[in-house]
Amino acid sequence: MSNEVTKISEPSSVTQAICQVASVCTQNPSRHTPVGRFMKKLSQFFSINPILRKHKLFGRISELQKTFDDILHDLEVVKKSIELHADSSLYILMCSVVDPLVKEMTRMQKTLDLAGTTTHHVKCVSRCVECIEKARVWIELGSESWDEEKVRKVIIKQTVEEFQGRIDRDIQVIQDYLSHAVQDSSQPETARVQMKGQLMPTLSPILHKLYNLRDEQNDLTVDNLIDWRSVADEQREGLFSATLHTIDTFFTQ
Repeated sequence: MSNEVTKISEPSSVTQAICQVASVCTQNPSRHTPVGRFMKKLSQFFSINPILRKHKLFGRISELQKTFDDILHDLEVVKKSIELHADSSLYILMCSVVDPLVKEMTRMQKTLDLAGTTTHHVKCVSRCVECIEKARVWIELGSESWDEEKVRKVIIKQTVEEFQGRIDRDIQVIQDYLSHAVQDSSQPETARVQMKGQLMPTLSPILHKLYNLRDEQNDLTVDNLIDWRSVADEQREGLFSATLHTIDTFFTQ
């Protein structure tokens, strides 16, 4: 595993953002909901001439903020509906998923108000669409007759997805940290490449464990979900810290 960092490297943030938004927009949600109407317009936005895209993006952001208002209201309605049907333990688990989503969407609304480049706004829109997709699942559940099994499955699925997202962010931070450490070295370019090659045999096994942890979920239920997440987070944090410590130790020898 001599090229692990290269293997787990991702496309540029802008490329990821555009691809992600375009992918979500092709899922064709109902056009009769706030989410559906906004998704349709996003799809149209990403199919237009790139020269016009920049001028249209900021108008889309304004519309996105209004869409967020509608969705946040709908999520509160859904929470009240589930509270009427679910037992207290299931309701608490549901809140552990929905409340952070509401908090993130509220934060994103404020982020969209900040001045920035088109790249910044595209990344923000991408993250907003992720939140909208998760919220849409709950809103659709709230519009259907009560189905406890569906609620349980969504809780598990979104808990796992959030954990996987944390690992993805950890890996990105590690790659940035390593690149920064290499660039900060006073050595010439050829020596930097050699240093990175010397570090990889030690770093790769830890990165491999962290990356594998992303997909290690077996027989999860709402009953063991909290225990699994607690243990998995402890492992994730330990591997993340060990990786940064390995980089620091190597460059301070």
